[in-house]
Amino acid sequence: METDSPKHSYEDIIQLLLSGKPYEQIINSAYFYGRKFYINEDVLIPRPETQEIIDIFLSKLSSLDISPSTKIKIIDVGTGSGCIICTLYDKLSVEYPNAQFLATDISPEALEVAKVNIGKREIKLVQTDMIKGIEVDKDTIIISNPPYIPTKIYEGLDQSVLDHEPKIALESGEDGLEHMDKLLEVKEFKFMLVELMPEVIEQLQKETEIKDRSKVLKDFRGKDRFVLLG
Repeated sequence: METDSPKHSYEDIIQLLLSGKPYEQIINSAYFYGRKFYINEDVLIPRPETQEIIDIFLSKLSSLDISPSTKIKIIDVGTGSGCIICTLYDKLSVEYPNAQFLATDISPEALEVAKVNIGKREIKLVQTDMIKGIEVDKDTIIISNPPYIPTKIYEGLDQSVLDHEPKIALESGEDGLEHMDKLLEVKEFKFMLVELMPEVIEQLQKETEIKDRSKVLKDFRGKDRFVLLG
């Protein structure tokens, strides 16, 4: 995979921006949690609110007082560019030397991008539908920014998103819960942290069983954004 940033003239960049192409895709890079990641049209551009999932994850993990020798397994489901799992690896691999880091995606093209970003980090990549076929247990921790946009809302997104970012990473059926429902099939884990949109969280909270065992957290804009289970 060619990862060098293309050499565009100033005029070319202006024309590409006017056509609706995101700047991050023009330069093939984006920043996430202070780190620079390679991206292209096969993966989502990291959003500012998604960075908060790292802080929430680290805070929850530290509250559990887990021994550094514990063989925890951290799984990033629907990894895309790999920015979340790479950041967690950088933050935790020294403190938890026995931890296993794993990332999944259904898209082989996205996994190629994640592979570039992972570099020499010891992170296993698996091509699968969400978490299908992945072994989990009581020491498994799941983090995910899955597709969560309901079909009708997706169809009304800005044209630049529709034209340049992968639908497979955004749209999630009529109610936006098609992918979340697959995560909820997992019954054994230490905790699970998922990013969703406010409308989808509202729908999810109508399910009493889920509402009783989950906590909803807001993003920096004050909107319901994250669901924590466990």
